[in-house]
Amino acid sequence: MTKAGIFFHPPGELSQSGVLDVGLKCAHSCRFCYYSFMAEAASGKSASPGSQHGALRQAAFRTTEDSLRIIDLMADHGLINFDITGGEPTMHQGLPDMVRRAVERLMSVRVITLGQFLLRQTPERQGGGPHLLDTLLEAGVTDFLFSLHAATEDGFHEATRGSLAKVLAAMDALDRVGFQYSANTVIHAGNLDDLPRIAELSAARGVYHHNFIVFNAYYRWDSPESIAGLQAAYTDIAGPLTRRRAPRPARVDEPRGQPGSRTGILRRASARARGRSARHLCARAR
Repeated sequence: MTKAGIFFHPPGELSQSGVLDVGLKCAHSCRFCYYSFMAEAASGKSASPGSQHGALRQAAFRTTEDSLRIIDLMADHGLINFDITGGEPTMHQGLPDMVRRAVERLMSVRVITLGQFLLRQTPERQGGGPHLLDTLLEAGVTDFLFSLHAATEDGFHEATRGSLAKVLAAMDALDRVGFQYSANTVIHAGNLDDLPRIAELSAARGVYHHNFIVFNAYYRWDSPESIAGLQAAYTDIAGPLTRRRAPRPARVDEPRGQPGSRTGILRRASARARGRSARHLCARAR
């Protein structure tokens, strides 16, 4: 283990990590989403690009109560950390409660997200209270895994219909308080030239681990029309993925917030989460 609450189990041993899938509901439109053609597949139809994400809009989330029971079961069976995924888990109203339950059960928890909603205000605090990011940090979240699929605003919007600026703003907020997070990039034909710049964005921030995952057409991607122009050959990927670029100057962060400011709240929550993770590890060791 090299980061607070992040465990790397020895090869050959059973992992003590789990995954909580809160459901496939999602507001995003990632071109390469593995689940995006499930409605057509369930009806026996071939995938059609025009209706790619319809099923994700209509999908339901797992209930908060069911999610909490799953967390309890994972803890009862000796798991010590897990990912929360979807769909887009930050759309689930019960996400803070799931993080709190993980903390109660001495588990570390990572949220996998496109980062579009972390800096929105939580519904119960519309009058000027904390953003969702503040709420999750205060609840005791251990880590985030951000989807970073392009290095430009236009490229990110083309790939996901989301905003790169929103992802980077969430990363910057975490950088200002020294809170750990990682990143994930799906490699496809549309972002090959962007890979070195994506790596630069990652290296200039507090990303401690970055996954580059090659898109493969499976799980209902059964239409040549839907795959065309998206899946890249490994020979085309190798060049951009291994290309070296000149080091960029260190990025100058904005001044840290004073106690009571937005970043002050984030910093205190981050410190509590890191301290809690250390206490959890000590408890597990005993």
